[in-house]
Amino acid sequence: MILGGAENKYSHAVPDTTLVFGTLRARLGAAAKPQSVSTEAAKISVAGETQVKVDAAKTAIVSNYRGKASVTAQKKTVAIPENYGSKAEKGKAPTTPKPLPAVPTFVHSPPSLVLAPTINGAPSGLLTAALTKEATPLVHHVQVARDAAFTDLVADVKVPAGTESFAIPVAETGDVYVRASAIDSEGFEGAFQSPKTVSVVPVDEQKGAFGQRQVRVVGAFCSVDGGPVVPGEKVPAVDASKKHVVRCGKASDGSDGVPLVLEALPAQPFRIDVLSTTSASPAAGQWVQIKLTAPDGAPIAGRSLRIAPSDPAVRLGRVDGQGEGVYAIYADASAAKSPYTLAIALGDEAPTQTGPLAPPAPKAVAATTGPTRDSTIYGELGVGLDTNVTARFFGGLGYLVPVGTKNTFSAGARIGVDASTGSKDAGLVFNNAPVTVTAHEELALAFPFALRFGDKNSAVVPYISAAPTVAFQTSRFSSSAGATKGNAILAGGEGAFGVALGAGPGTFFGEVGFRAQTDVNHEVGVIVPRAGFLTLGYRLGR
Repeated sequence: MILGGAENKYSHAVPDTTLVFGTLRARLGAAAKPQSVSTEAAKISVAGETQVKVDAAKTAIVSNYRGKASVTAQKKTVAIPENYGSKAEKGKAPTTPKPLPAVPTFVHSPPSLVLAPTINGAPSGLLTAALTKEATPLVHHVQVARDAAFTDLVADVKVPAGTESFAIPVAETGDVYVRASAIDSEGFEGAFQSPKTVSVVPVDEQKGAFGQRQVRVVGAFCSVDGGPVVPGEKVPAVDASKKHVVRCGKASDGSDGVPLVLEALPAQPFRIDVLSTTSASPAAGQWVQIKLTAPDGAPIAGRSLRIAPSDPAVRLGRVDGQGEGVYAIYADASAAKSPYTLAIALGDEAPTQTGPLAPPAPKAVAATTGPTRDSTIYGELGVGLDTNVTARFFGGLGYLVPVGTKNTFSAGARIGVDASTGSKDAGLVFNNAPVTVTAHEELALAFPFALRFGDKNSAVVPYISAAPTVAFQTSRFSSSAGATKGNAILAGGEGAFGVALGAGPGTFFGEVGFRAQTDVNHEVGVIVPRAGFLTLGYRLGR
């Protein structure tokens, strides 16, 4: 029961309040007239903030926190100073006022944020704290309210003094307020602490991909298993088969984070359907196409699979995700003597077995004198730079022909444009003065032939190449007599060492080499490049 309020400004007295049993807390403003509270044991006058409690023995226990208070019993009146208390047992005079218990402090303060997961359709969180272990208090009085005036209580509990820690269930979201006071063995209650604000935020678990969990904590910053701190609505998905600790707080650096434990969930069964088995090169290889389906019928797509064959003689290759829960697995079953199965697991979950898979029947291969692999047309684009600081941009086409069981030979044509704007000595003298090249451009044709040490399945393919070249050059010259322009035709060749790296349907390649050309026909002058060069590009087709 609460009598009055912190802003009570009434200047007239109200009729006496009678308290039979329980607790009454009066909060009267400075301008309020003293109010009377009658009990069976005494009559109490209050003019400030005072608590009156009547216990089962009808004893009136008065604790005065602010302003004036007095207790009258058996024709004796005792004034009670602030932060003192007095009591009157039934039929006895009031006791001499004694100091109230000190305001308690938190050993472990309530966190600034409480996580409230949704349980049975409603949020439910635990507000945890620990108070000082003092000798005087018998119990601590802890209140949780929706408002700072504590008129709308969420929880009102007594915690035995010396309790190492306590937890109060909170089925609210938004800000709540927490405070505590101390009560001694005679029933006198000290003043409450200044309230602490605690934000209670809901934790929603989204429907994630099969075998994964996804939580959202809007209004917080979270990390998973000590990882980076991210906004609470962007918490990454985790493996449902493992235990994880999500820490969330109000600080963007995660320094005030509180833990939320996601316990490991039992592994869920999933279904494997073998859609097809298709022979592949080499002759004993095959592609096994499967589809993975969750218990609710949803396809399990984009997952990393752990695969183990029942026959150790079966060697597995790459796994291609094909969308909608379909995967293609390459298996070399050349040494398998009977049908085999594949055990497939998602993450660390228990694996599921496919049905028996028959290895491909051996195929008779006719003796041939040439390669049995297919030839391929390729296209390429690239850029280059040589030691004369000349840049080249080129494109080309070519033909790859298998050589032997592993290597390939290529022949093709490139067309490129060279350009240089830097001034340099042309190696000519006019009127006893040197002639300077101010700029030149070339249209260059090259016909590269290369031997590649690898095939289209190789990740890294080194190669060597040689190419006859012809170039049509336009140069600008500057001398003491003025500027002029000349054209030239150059012919020569180049040799290079290159490395190709597989990437998608083609390869990235880089080449280093040397180019040498000679003058065939010219006007005015010519630049004859003999230079090392570096080339980078992408080749579509392998």
